[in-house]
Amino acid sequence: MEQPHLARRLKAILLADVVGYSRLMNLDESGTHLKVNNYTKELIGPKIREHGGRLIRTMGDGFLAEFDSAADAVSCGLKIQEGLRTDDAAGSDPRIWLRIGINTGDVIADDRDIYGHSVNIAARLEGLAEPGEVYVSRAVRDQLEGQSGLSFEDRGERRVKNIKTPIHVYRVKRAEAPPHFLIALAQRFSLARLRLNVRVPFLAELCWQPWSAWGWPVSQFGATNRRWHPGRQSWSCRLKISVATPEKITLPTRSPTI
Repeated sequence: MEQPHLARRLKAILLADVVGYSRLMNLDESGTHLKVNNYTKELIGPKIREHGGRLIRTMGDGFLAEFDSAADAVSCGLKIQEGLRTDDAAGSDPRIWLRIGINTGDVIADDRDIYGHSVNIAARLEGLAEPGEVYVSRAVRDQLEGQSGLSFEDRGERRVKNIKTPIHVYRVKRAEAPPHFLIALAQRFSLARLRLNVRVPFLAELCWQPWSAWGWPVSQFGATNRRWHPGRQSWSCRLKISVATPEKITLPTRSPTI
């Protein structure tokens, strides 16, 4: 018997879950229900549409959405989390936090829902995510790596339920700008040649070893006028270093405490 044709499409899948939903419902059933519904109508739904996505379904304690690109899905996820943090900072009660997982891949689609292995991976990523965070698969990271404004933190490979092979997990966040004084310092010394007199009590070949200053790429390095001083039992040399301005400086951030 011939199998029916299944409609498939390549999509980015975003799956979210409300943190501690059962506990919140136990504390304030009506308040939690109304709050989640309001967020869906006023924040989540509009952000999904703004990024060209489609809200597939809501599950009371979460939702599933699809996007044409991983970039749109990640941007939407981050915007939603930022909106929730803003509301939390204003002292909203009860406080609602989401875990968000994003994957990209082939899905089986009909008029009402999407299915398949790619959706299952998004669900597992959501389960691994910390409250208020967005976790993505390696496929998403590979598509967006190098995109300005985003930073990916490698969380390693994880074995998860009903997935045969481990999935590589990344936490995605906004790439934060460095403090103004660091920007000014970087501009001041960008591609500048620094001349330093140093003395090393060991082999002067150290002067030719590749290194970086504060994690900044050193584009040029050299040493001249190497001299041995018998009285001081030390070497001296003049270093010439060209330090290139870093493209970005990533600063640590803290996740919300639940």
